[in-house]
Amino acid sequence: MALTLLDRNERRWWARQVAGRVLALHPGAVIELHAGKDYAAPLVAEIGTRALVEQPLEGLTVGRRLAWYRLRRAA
Repeated sequence: MALTLLDRNERRWWARQVAGRVLALHPGAVIELHAGKDYAAPLVAEIGTRALVEQPLEGLTVGRRLAWYRLRRAA
């Protein structure tokens, strides 16, 4: 599924579903998102203050994200 093909209401519905499941399975956890902004933004908005969200790759291009993973895999 590509969120970019969904309208605003559909993206909100998707984010509610995903956030609800994650928060139910991991209450009180720190949520680390490795998603691009199209996926992360609606999730962060939906999660709000119910959990701490960290985005260690926020703002990186796809190439830089892949390099980040390669470096960690090699370590």
